[in-house]
This record gives sequence, structure tokens and C-alpha cells, in this order.
Amino acid sequence: MRLLVISQFFPYPPTNGGRMRTYHLLRGLSKWHKIHLLTFSKSPEDIDYAPELTGFCEQVHIAPDNKGNPLASALGFLSPAPRSYVTSRSRDMRFLVNEQVRRYSFDAGLVFGLRNSLYLQPHKQIPLIVDNDNCDTAYMARLVAEAPSSLIKFRRTLTWVKSRLYESRLASTLDAALVVSDEDQKEMALIAPSLQAKRAIHVAPNGADLALLDYRGPEVDHQLITYPGALTYSANYDAAVYFCREVFPLVKALEPECRFSITGNNDGVDLSSFQGKRDVSFTGFLDDVRPAIASSAAVVVPTRIGGGTRLKILEAMALGTPVVSTSFGAAGLGTAHDENILIADTPRDFAYCISRLMRDMELRERITANARIFVAEHYGWESIAEHLNRVIAICCGNGVRKRALD
Repeated sequence: MRLLVISQFFPYPPTNGGRMRTYHLLRGLSKWHKIHLLTFSKSPEDIDYAPELTGFCEQVHIAPDNKGNPLASALGFLSPAPRSYVTSRSRDMRFLVNEQVRRYSFDAGLVFGLRNSLYLQPHKQIPLIVDNDNCDTAYMARLVAEAPSSLIKFRRTLTWVKSRLYESRLASTLDAALVVSDEDQKEMALIAPSLQAKRAIHVAPNGADLALLDYRGPEVDHQLITYPGALTYSANYDAAVYFCREVFPLVKALEPECRFSITGNNDGVDLSSFQGKRDVSFTGFLDDVRPAIASSAAVVVPTRIGGGTRLKILEAMALGTPVVSTSFGAAGLGTAHDENILIADTPRDFAYCISRLMRDMELRERITANARIFVAEHYGWESIAEHLNRVIAICCGNGVRKRALD
């Protein structure tokens, strides 16, 4: 079949969760279908990576990301749609979609991110499937609960209400939706009861590149713990600040030689919250994060807010690095405490789990061995792409749009 695909992220190099998921699923789908990829780009350098995508996409077209538009940002406060949705609307993407639909006959449309479904809404003849790796309304609900003041809580509540109403309207136009966890499936069911009624909300989890299982990295530094997360994302920033303030001092009391490294992009991020924190370092963006993870005594995932599931956990597991995470950070993955991961929800418990991994080599080896098996059995991208392909086949085979038009 010929698929029209819209991605919020330019999916190469696959260096963050959204890019990884898009890249691996499209590679998998390309074995069965002709893919026309329309993607946003934040950097002019992305054009240099286009050949990496044309190797498995029949066409690749790029629209500039316009989130910096100050007029759209100002109007967003007055719009019934959330401001983030208003600022991300793109005339360039609308033109690309209309041009592609005019020139080609598409069997289905696949959009990564619910907000991108609006570009295909005028083309009702094309079955529409969304892959939603992060439920905005669930994320906003957690931000409301964490609001530090009444004013901020009011503003966040307003955004949450607008997000829920707008996402519900978008979801009503879909033929099927994929989400990454059972929790997100429940949230999507509340937003899109019509999809729930026809059992068209499917769980397709995040995955890991199983080639990581064969990676042989540098020697492990048993005094180093790492958090792989770009601080430009608010949930990652919150996790890193929480760990440095609440957890790491307790770790240092147990393991005085321990050092903490934060990998990932921090361009433009105010790092003053980390000032004075001894033995805390920042690598910035790494072209290849594998050596940093593989050489660590543990990867920590102290996540408290956000949505979807954490690919960083699956990646660390595949690389043979044990993970200590909050329950929220590991939610939706099906992991088991003290079997393939360590779970800790208080600073004291978190510090104790890290110390256990540093001192108990038998525990470390058991956790990492079980984690590798767990990833290999449940989280290969190939099997996840096969599941997505079955959903596409069902939507097209049912002829849902054709019947509706008739």
C-alpha cells in the first residue's frame, strides 16, 4: 500500500524517544509499504540526513518547524485550542499534504502525534491512524497536580481543559489509534469514546534496537551513575533537579566516591539549579550515547511527570546497564522490581538501591541478565512494527472511510 506519513520530529538521527520510535517503525513498515514521509525539521542540518531516510522511504519532504512564531504564540492565549497546538500549525505542512494527496492515491494516512491529524482531516477518503507516544492531557493533569502556586495551577488547569476538549475533537476523526501503554490506552478511551466503542485503540509499546544486545562498550566505571535525558524537555529537567537535590546527597553519604553524569542536550537551559552540586557533570548532546550508558554502574530514571514510556530504560537494559527508576518512570513497561530493574519512590530508597548495585556484583549481574532477556522477548522494534502493520491492514480492509462517505 501507499502510506502518507506525517511526523512531528525529523526522525534521524534517532537520538531521542520520538525520533527513535518514528525511525524504527517506518523502517519496519517499509518492508510492506511505499512510504511518503512529510516531516517537520527544527534544524537546516536535517536536510543532510535525508538520504538516511530515502533508503527506505519512497519520498521525504521537509517543512520547517514554526513554533517560534510570536504572533501565533500570542493568539494562542485567546484560542479555544491549546497554545502549543496553535503555535505548531504550519502552512508549509498543509501545502505539502494537499500537494501529495493531489498527485497520489493513498491507501492510508499515518500521523505521529495526535496534533498532526488536523492536516489530514480535509481528506476524508483516506483512513487515518495516529501513533500517539505521549498523551498531552495526561501530562497536563500531572502538571496541574504538581503546580507550586494557585496562579500556576489555574493556568495549567485552563490548558488541561483546552487540551482535553481539542484532543477529543481531533480523536473523533480517527479510524484507529496506537498508544504505548495500558495507562495511555485508558486515557485515550476517555478522549475518544467512539474509538473505544469499536475497539480501535491499540497498545504498541516503545521498543529497543535489539542490535544493542550485542554491543560491547568500554569498561564499567563502578563509581559512575548516569541519567540519559535532554534537559530541554521539562519532564527530564524536573527529574534531574529532583535527583540532584533530594537523592544524590544521600547517595554520596553511602558512596562518597560516586559521580553523577547527565547526558543529553542542555542548550539554552538554565543550569543554576545545579550550581554547587559536587561531582555532577553534564556531557551535553552526544552523537552516540551508548558508551556513556554501557560504562555506567547504573542508569537512574527519577521521573515524576511526563507521558508515554521511557525508551531510555529499555535502551539501558539492552546495553547491560542496571536501571533504578521511580514507579512512574517505569510505568507501562511491565518490569519487575528486584528481577530486571530496581524501583524506588523515596529519596532514601533510591539512594539505597544505587548503593546496592555498586556493592553487590551478584545482584548487578542478575538484574542485567534478566533485563536483557526481558527486552529481547518483549520489546524488539520489528514485532512492534508488525503490530502497527496489522492495524493499518484492518483499517484499510474494513473500508471504514469509504462506507462513511457512501
